[in-house]
Amino acid sequence: MFDDISIRQLLETIGEFDRCGGASLGLVAWELCVEEHRVAKGWNAARAGGLIKPAGVERVSAEQLWRLTADGWSALRQLADVLSCPICADVIGVYEPAVVACDDQRRRTSIAREPRLGSGRGTVMHLGCAPDHWVRTMV
Repeated sequence: MFDDISIRQLLETIGEFDRCGGASLGLVAWELCVEEHRVAKGWNAARAGGLIKPAGVERVSAEQLWRLTADGWSALRQLADVLSCPICADVIGVYEPAVVACDDQRRRTSIAREPRLGSGRGTVMHLGCAPDHWVRTMV
């Protein structure tokens, strides 16, 4: 069984079609030589996270075309810079639960939820690497 494509692969592929007017889910799947269901999770996360926006309708197939938003381009640039956990030194995956600690506050999130994660203030680590007392007191 194959895994879903990464959010980085998705954003890179959509970005490649920006000058052509955008890309549909079907076109992205075709470009990556995978079935559409393998693109769907990342596609839905990108839509929900405001990383892609409608860009028109393809004339022949009548499929909705999508382009990267400014946040989508920013996320793509950031994903090129891999975010690592300072506790275990392992890469923090896009969909992995993470903790952001800034000043006296901590919160649970993920890179998929917050594409700019790691570019601001605070320390980002795996949820599993965070001290237990942090996890119990998160906002």
